[in-house]
Amino acid sequence: MAAYVSRTGVLIPEGTEDAPGLAPVTEVLAGVNGRAAKHTFDAKEIVRVARRAEYVLEERNFLERERVGAEIEARSGGPTASSYNGSFVCTLVTLVRRADGWHLTSAKTLSRYAGKGAGTVSRISVSHSAAAAVQNRALAGIKVREPKRRLSVAEAA
Repeated sequence: MAAYVSRTGVLIPEGTEDAPGLAPVTEVLAGVNGRAAKHTFDAKEIVRVARRAEYVLEERNFLERERVGAEIEARSGGPTASSYNGSFVCTLVTLVRRADGWHLTSAKTLSRYAGKGAGTVSRISVSHSAAAAVQNRALAGIKVREPKRRLSVAEAA
């Protein structure tokens, strides 16, 4: 199974999972996943991952311009029951938010074992400047005071 890595990536169409622009995403995932289909991402799920990331960033008060450069790493889920014997193949993808939308920039398959931690996992990362801008807006008009310094035993005596 091949891995896919691209600086520019494949644009993930906005809107419904039935968008006509899904063909390039489907091609990439077909090349990466090979014959594995049960626990791997398909194009519709990638659209849902991008939509969910956009929702999370919007809910956390990131402006659209601050979302540019955000990354999400997502791993498709598998069986969590330990009675599932053996390993399964899942997909690990990286999406990057650009001005025109989310782009699939890397995809590869992983071999995992069932049980704890086998479910779907997503991690969003943003730049320090974007996080600082959100923090500054959240604290606008609020004075943040320094913590009170505790005296050591020697200073108290």
